[in-house]
Amino acid sequence: MEAERYADQRDAAYTLTDDDAAVIERHVTGGGGLLALHTAVICFDAQPRWRRLCGAAWDWEASSHPPAGPVPVEVTAAGRDHPLTAGLEDFTVEDEAYGFLDEDADLVALLVSGHGGRDHPLLWAREVGAGRVVTDLLGHGPGSLAHPTHRTILERALRWAPRRAGATADRRRVRRRPCLREIVDVVRLRRGDDAVLLELADEGADVLGRPSSGTCRRCGR
Repeated sequence: MEAERYADQRDAAYTLTDDDAAVIERHVTGGGGLLALHTAVICFDAQPRWRRLCGAAWDWEASSHPPAGPVPVEVTAAGRDHPLTAGLEDFTVEDEAYGFLDEDADLVALLVSGHGGRDHPLLWAREVGAGRVVTDLLGHGPGSLAHPTHRTILERALRWAPRRAGATADRRRVRRRPCLREIVDVVRLRRGDDAVLLELADEGADVLGRPSSGTCRRCGR
């Protein structure tokens, strides 16, 4: 964020310590799930553990996006065979399409959008240790989260990412497993108004933290 165009945003910077990043990393490699949503690739960009988990990071000299507005989204060939996006058609959503990120060379895009003369990945999913990470660059505002196709992808991600059975994730900081009706194991780190990180629940939950079945199997509510 050293470029002059980001001068007015530096006061909002937050640093993820290596110890905290290591807790998230152990959660994932031990069998937990992680959904890195929208600005996740911008936040903590100087933290290498976080960068490795997300699979990409904002390049402050090169990355950009067109003004927020209608974004045409294409399901790739790989996406048509993946559980997160299989059976879905191309769609248009009110959002921001990030581009020209510092991306892992082996990143396999499930969704892309074109601008600046090339297609840019918007969604990918990877196995990391015993767990899984879904990185979804959409989600700029409520309209994006409520879009039927994007909402379907988010719901699928919440089910696909966790691999709790046999997990060895670090739980020393957790006193008890919260009920699904109490935020459903969802952790949100915020940059401005954007939720950028969700620690996923064992059981299916929608993006608001409610069990997708409508009833919590622990408390019956």
